[in-house]
Amino acid sequence: MIANKATCTLIGFTNTNCYCRIATPSRVDIYANGTELSTTTTYSVQVSGLQNPNVQSNSFTFIVTSYYVQNIYLAQKICENQITPPSINIKPLRTCTLSWNPQYYNQKFNTTYAFQLSCSDVFRGDSTLYIALPAAYSASNPIGALSCSSYESTTLVAPTCTLANLNGIYTLYTAINASSQSSLSIIVNLVNPINNTYSASAYVTSKGTQYASSTNSSITILANSYATASQSNVQLLNTPK
Repeated sequence: MIANKATCTLIGFTNTNCYCRIATPSRVDIYANGTELSTTTTYSVQVSGLQNPNVQSNSFTFIVTSYYVQNIYLAQKICENQITPPSINIKPLRTCTLSWNPQYYNQKFNTTYAFQLSCSDVFRGDSTLYIALPAAYSASNPIGALSCSSYESTTLVAPTCTLANLNGIYTLYTAINASSQSSLSIIVNLVNPINNTYSASAYVTSKGTQYASSTNSSITILANSYATASQSNVQLLNTPK
């Protein structure tokens, strides 16, 4: 809840000294401050700003507990009950297509890459785009922050991308804004690896939940070829002194 910046509101607590606070990721605290609540009045707590998980909620429970003292870890409970949350409609992962193209395809060239991700729906706010790169790119592109940009002026939260080793996968990632479009572009400079065919894929998360992913997309890096001049085409000029 803290990551979502959720807020709480007390309903029915008129003329009381009670207030609520969200100070942990998974708990709402209500402080009575010496107020004795009526046993015949219905009191409600409204929490705003939560994001529904994209998973079955059958096994979830909300636990409501009252305590004699403010320190809940003393476990001095007055009463406790469980509430089953409403069912959540699971939405399948958005289907996306990734395309990536370097300005130059020659091996070991420092070149500009354009990654474009097109999905079946628009992108949420507070999202992170991850592009899983082939391990071969790690040899010439060090881990760390680097500058990046986009064809769309509102795509990036900041003009910064990060190269990192995430769970053993060489990954480029950056924060993206909410988009009214179902495609976005990321532009970054990378050094091509040796000549071979390489595959990359992408996925998007929001609040730690993945909601979009792409299939693999391949490119082929070419071996360098250098032009050589034959001796018959070279003329040496002797200039008299």
